[in-house]
Amino acid sequence: GFKRSMCDGGIRTPCMARWPGKVPEGRVDQKSIWAFWDVFPTISELAGVPKSSLPAELDGSSRLANILGQQEVSAAPFLYWEFCCDGNFRRAIRAGDWKGVSWARGNARYLYKVTADIGQSKVLVSQYP
Repeated sequence: GFKRSMCDGGIRTPCMARWPGKVPEGRVDQKSIWAFWDVFPTISELAGVPKSSLPAELDGSSRLANILGQQEVSAAPFLYWEFCCDGNFRRAIRAGDWKGVSWARGNARYLYKVTADIGQSKVLVSQYP
């Protein structure tokens, strides 16, 4: 993928953390799903800012427990992306194992089971309309 692509190569980014004595060495987490709006609450928790002092309307949630390997923090029910390029809207939604993509105007829609097909090569929209 490329930047602003609706494929995972354009919107999926790895996160690495190193904190000796805190983050388990060699730990690889393939399950956690974050979004940018989770960064602020995570950094706030790291800094010791009480959750009660954060804005109530904050969309994200701290992922510190994930980073420390303490517990799985459940992901948002879905993630949504939308970009406009040359008057065409590119949209994608990720919910659980599934990702739906609309590349341009009209009815061009694609469905992938990204946990089984990370390269998004098997379009499943005809099997799951």
